[in-house]
Amino acid sequence: MPAEDVMVRDVVGARNDKVLAGQTVSSVSMLGLYVGVAQAAYDLAVGTLARRSAAPQAAARTLVAELDARLYMVRSTLGTALTVIDALNADLSGDLDERGRQMMRHFQRAKLTVNQMAPAIVNDCLTLVGGASFTGAHPLSRLYRDIRAGGFMQPYAYVDGVDFLSAQALGIERDNNYMSTWAARSTSSGNSADPSRRTPMSR
Repeated sequence: MPAEDVMVRDVVGARNDKVLAGQTVSSVSMLGLYVGVAQAAYDLAVGTLARRSAAPQAAARTLVAELDARLYMVRSTLGTALTVIDALNADLSGDLDERGRQMMRHFQRAKLTVNQMAPAIVNDCLTLVGGASFTGAHPLSRLYRDIRAGGFMQPYAYVDGVDFLSAQALGIERDNNYMSTWAARSTSSGNSADPSRRTPMSR
């Protein structure tokens, strides 16, 4: 492999925000999985209502309309983020650290929206179908569990994502390398004598 195609990880505490571009490109498309889970839950719930002999009550019909609009919202949010990230990814003419921060910022805006809205959509789909959807054998039960995984995925999990977005909005200087900040936290709590040797896998 050519040396110029290899990205060497920095030591703990090194400030290198240009690498956020690569982290964004390698991870942002994963948000589509959680939008897809929400869509699958919606399709299943609406299909269940449509097959019932009695017409849905007004409250159920209202919830279906709201779910339809919320799905449109998360798809629009993710689509906008992907469009902007694609444009930034192709532009190497300016400050690469700032480019990395901007790409990650659009990613994290979309991630926070999807991670909050998609589980709420699946939750309301369970409400539409009723108690049967909570049993282990029902597909909505699996979707309800799977949709929660998005909030734990790096970069960033919820706490780090909130720290990043608020720091960008408020102009607060911070280390944006989540692996570095993990290692620093472990060191400050006495879990490691050498932060440069810490990795997320050994945590």
